[in-house]
Amino acid sequence: MMLNNKQTKGGNMKMLKGHVSEETAYLVDDYPYGFRLRTQIRYWIETKPRKGDRFVAQTLNPKTNKWNKPKRGTYSAILVMWLNEDNHVKHSGLSGRGWATQEGIDAPIEFIGDHELNEHQQNELKVARAILETNKHVTVTTTNTTNLTKEERAIKDKEQEENRKQVGKLFGYNLHKEGATY
Repeated sequence: MMLNNKQTKGGNMKMLKGHVSEETAYLVDDYPYGFRLRTQIRYWIETKPRKGDRFVAQTLNPKTNKWNKPKRGTYSAILVMWLNEDNHVKHSGLSGRGWATQEGIDAPIEFIGDHELNEHQQNELKVARAILETNKHVTVTTTNTTNLTKEERAIKDKEQEENRKQVGKLFGYNLHKEGATY
């Protein structure tokens, strides 16, 4: 989870959960709009299967009293939203899969504390653990294949395919062990 000390300093944070759509968004009433106007803004975390979570913000146009087009962030495997000590909405998450260390998986859970993860997020953590366990048994080496003959290239390609299958089987086993779906 990408968190810096400024975001977490003081520990006076309130986790925001259940804000998953426009209808259930967290609403802020006094938000700047341009130089002089004030308006409302609403925030939520959108979850899409096979893509992940993303932060969404949407302001109310104070001139027309209609909601502007939502501003959507990029997808993360897991995303959480909270209020900092100044009551400003913040968000952070785990990007992608294959976190390199156990600490990389455990840190977000420590940060979130007793904040409840949704089903998708729980599955993403299980997938991360399966990837980490699989990676413990994988060694990557590079080989110069520039001057290989067709026969040598075919042998290398066959070895590569066999290695991919073995890693896939191990990953499948680790997913099953974690109870994750992929």
